[in-house]
Amino acid sequence: MLGKLVKHEWKAITKPLAIMHIALILMAIIGKVLLNIEVLKKADYVWGALLMLYILAVITLEIGTQIYLAVRFYKNMYTDEGYLSFTLPVKSWEHILSKTFISAVWTLIDIAVVILSILILVMYKGMGTEFIEGFLGVLTELSEAGISVVWFMIRLIINGVLYLIALPLTYYFSISIGQLFNSHKMLASVITYFITINVIQVIGTVVSTIMMVNTTYADDVITDSGMKGFYNGILDMGMIGNLITCVGFWLVVNYIMNKRLNLE
Repeated sequence: MLGKLVKHEWKAITKPLAIMHIALILMAIIGKVLLNIEVLKKADYVWGALLMLYILAVITLEIGTQIYLAVRFYKNMYTDEGYLSFTLPVKSWEHILSKTFISAVWTLIDIAVVILSILILVMYKGMGTEFIEGFLGVLTELSEAGISVVWFMIRLIINGVLYLIALPLTYYFSISIGQLFNSHKMLASVITYFITINVIQVIGTVVSTIMMVNTTYADDVITDSGMKGFYNGILDMGMIGNLITCVGFWLVVNYIMNKRLNLE
C-alpha cells in the first residue's frame, strides 16, 4: 500500500511542479540567447532587467514549490479530504513517509533545476574544465589540512539527505501543531513554523559559535588542527541536529495523527 501512496502522490503533484520548473529552464535559455546578441550585450540595463527577472523567478519557484507541498499535506491530512485519507487501510506513518519522500525528491529536483538554469546563463567555453580543477583543488586543500576527503564527502551527503527530509517534516510539524487549535488553524501553523525555524537557527548559531571559540584558537591564534576540528565538528553537529529534527518532528506528527487528530 505504501508503494501505491507514493505513486499516487507523485502523479498528483508532478504536472504543476514540472510546468513551473520547465518554465525556469526555458527562461534561462531565452535569457542566454538574448545575452548573446551583440547589441544587448552592451546594454547594462538589459543585463540588470534580466538578472532581476531571473532572481524573482528563482525565488518564486523555490518558495512556490515548498508552499505547494505544504498546502497539499494540509489539504490531504487536515481538511475534509482527511476523512478519506484516514479511512484508507493505511497507517499514519505511511502517509507521512510517502509525502516526505515525494517532497524530498521534488526539493532535490528543485535545487538541480535552479543550478542547471544558472549554468545555462553563465556557461562559457572551458567552464567545465575550470570547475573540475577548482573542485580538485578544494579536495587537495582538505587533504593537506588532514581532513579525510572520503569521510568528509560521506558526511556532506548524509547531511544533504537529512536536510531534504527535515525540510518537509518542519512544515508537517508546524501544520500538525496548528491543527490542535480550535480556530485560526492556518495562522497557528504559520506562527509555529516561524517560531520553529528561528529556534533551530538560534541553536545552530550558538553551537557553531561555541565550537569556533573552543576548537580553532590556541593562544589567540587560529591553528590548522583547530580548523580541522571545527569543520569536522560542524559536519558532525549538522548530522546530529538534522537527525534529531527528523526523528522529533516525525514522532510529533505521527502522534498527532494517531491520538490528537482534529478535522473539525
